[in-house]
Amino acid sequence: MINMGEISEKDSLMMRLYRGRLASFFLYSHAYFLRRELKGCKSALDIGSGINSPLRHSGLSYTVAVDIFEPVLKEARATHTHSAYMLADIARMEFKPGSFDAVVLCEVLEHMDKQAGLDLLEKAEGWAGKKVLVSSPHGYYAQADILGNHYQVHRSGWEVKEMADKGYKAYGLVGLRFRPFPSSIFAGAIWGFFSAALQCLTYYFPGRLAFWVFYVKDKESRRI
Repeated sequence: MINMGEISEKDSLMMRLYRGRLASFFLYSHAYFLRRELKGCKSALDIGSGINSPLRHSGLSYTVAVDIFEPVLKEARATHTHSAYMLADIARMEFKPGSFDAVVLCEVLEHMDKQAGLDLLEKAEGWAGKKVLVSSPHGYYAQADILGNHYQVHRSGWEVKEMADKGYKAYGLVGLRFRPFPSSIFAGAIWGFFSAALQCLTYYFPGRLAFWVFYVKDKESRRI
């Protein structure tokens, strides 16, 4: 049995701060990019929304959360992160073309096999009227299940070049691509702060330096 408090506590240790609104004023965080890139949008589909989606800071009038893992979706509903919630396998869902101004996939593609991820990207680009926003580790980063959630296993890696070939502009997230394996939580926190401080570099050189990458596909600019 998964304890909802354990999920919240684990998420809050580092990610609640990083994904919070305050951090977006100092770092190139998820909330920063979402707030910037979603200007002019009114609705968004948040695929793999999780517990603590940074989309809640975007200011959009209508957002739909979709997640396949019921415990995290229940907690997201309890904290009112979105306008609507759907418990579903996104690979089996269909929406009409242009159903949302934007489609957001924060930490989703790496949890899918490569072909399934490519298929989802193609669908997302159809569902979005204006933008598709994606964040993912740079390349393959191993991760096992978390608190019994086997959907958290990493199954694929995504490179800046392959996303660029699909029309996505890349920006560096979460500091340096080089990640040591610290022997304690304290050492890990020190490295995390140091790495985040270097986002002024990774932001501009995602293909060489960034550990995590934020991708933007602007469909409107392609029509000009």
